[in-house]
Amino acid sequence: MAAVPRRDRPGAVVVLLGALALGTAACGSSSSGDDSQSAPTVTSSPASPTASGSPSATGSATPAGAAGALRTSYPQAGFTVTSLPRRPRGATREALKAYLRFEDVSHTSLRTARVPASLRTLASPALVKRYDTSAAYQRSHDIRYSGTTTISVRVAKVSPQLAALRLCLDGTATRQVVKGVPKALDGLQRERALVILTNTGGRWVVTEYTGTGKTC
Repeated sequence: MAAVPRRDRPGAVVVLLGALALGTAACGSSSSGDDSQSAPTVTSSPASPTASGSPSATGSATPAGAAGALRTSYPQAGFTVTSLPRRPRGATREALKAYLRFEDVSHTSLRTARVPASLRTLASPALVKRYDTSAAYQRSHDIRYSGTTTISVRVAKVSPQLAALRLCLDGTATRQVVKGVPKALDGLQRERALVILTNTGGRWVVTEYTGTGKTC
């Protein structure tokens, strides 16, 4: 739903938007399991995120305008975050800010079939390549995405060098527009995903965005 295109199929993007997990399902493909960058093991076992953003020990819905709260509404990019940790600090805050910038830019790519240059500073070269491939596929087949993806975010693990986020991507209000004709996404409408960010030289970058194939 934030979506990253899957490697086994250029047109599949995880949009749920904007991202990778659902997008793949949108094209009706299943994960090939050939990703060389396996997601690191997350030792914590937090409750599964929900699209409604129900509170958990480490994250809960952040009221709009709350002091220190991160931005949660991105209407131009087409996604809304319903749940985030309250007033995060330190590495957690910086990692979440980088993640949200990534979602903003990657969702824009899915809507326009053009990859903004800023994605290269927010994602690993491997992910950027996947978006470049997906955008080319979208252009050649006249595919765009519209509507709004809803994302619930929970911090599963964070250290000065690495952060793991568990998502629930809800693409029920997202549409794939093929040659001007909108249609609902195929496959899972709500999917769990895992996002890994790494900190190198003071800059947080998304290195993994993986749909689990499980509903939420």
